[in-house]
Amino acid sequence: MENKSRIITENYRMGFLQERYTFCEKIPFISDIKRLSDIRVCYPDAIKKEHTHDFYVILWFVTGAGDHIVDNKTYEIKANRIFFLRPGQVHSFRNVKHESGISIAFSEKIFGEFSASLVQGIKQNIFCKNSVCAYCDVSYDLQDSLVEKTKEMTAEYQDLDPVGQQLFATHLLAFLLELIKKGKCNCESKKDYVPRSHQVYLDFKCLVEQHFHDKHCVKWYANRLNISEALLHKYVRAESNHTETPLSIIRNRLLVDAIYKLSNTTQSVKEISDELGFVDASYFAKFFKTMQGISPTDYRDV
Repeated sequence: MENKSRIITENYRMGFLQERYTFCEKIPFISDIKRLSDIRVCYPDAIKKEHTHDFYVILWFVTGAGDHIVDNKTYEIKANRIFFLRPGQVHSFRNVKHESGISIAFSEKIFGEFSASLVQGIKQNIFCKNSVCAYCDVSYDLQDSLVEKTKEMTAEYQDLDPVGQQLFATHLLAFLLELIKKGKCNCESKKDYVPRSHQVYLDFKCLVEQHFHDKHCVKWYANRLNISEALLHKYVRAESNHTETPLSIIRNRLLVDAIYKLSNTTQSVKEISDELGFVDASYFAKFFKTMQGISPTDYRDV
């Protein structure tokens, strides 16, 4: 096609993505598909800094080591681990080395190509509706099947026509369903039986994700969940192995967003304070220093 620039890359040891294409036109639901090794070149800040996306991301580390930090939690990078990121999750990398694999990014619109029940299954099993970063560990037997599906996705990514887009969606669906069926996934939402304490814990985290900008009081969340503050505290402590409380979850979510805005925007401390629902900038500064051990202004200057 006339508006397509072709970039030839070195052969990947597993044989897929031997050629990568970039497009001048905007593809409706495909944001990008790249080798992990290319990300260092194309998006160097993605490795060095915390950042977020307004689309879904699949990161398959065929090889590699280091840490993947998502919403202030650290996950180990290792061979044949696939990470799944929802829009809005803040993530970064630390001490990453020897990485090879693929990154697939797509928007919410792609789910319009699937049935409602399939979308529900995908989001429940791998794009979990809570603050964890879901990941799957892939066996070598499963790897071969996923490589073939990745080749098919890569081939269709080269086409801008509607048929190519639908085929890409089909291959992506097959890739995801294969993982759900055969991969060892860690998503907290994936359980045959969900005790009430666990469901309340997940519902609470979903509510925090939706309202942390303006609701900082545990009582408000307890009322929305129709339980007492004491019971909410008990459930959260039990489900987090006594590492979290309702208040710590709210405060940590505020901190994640504050750190992101200080690191990646030019907003003033007052503007960030207002967006996060604090009474005034001084109260926000006190909160931030208590949580991080440094003032927002000093943090930005470091």
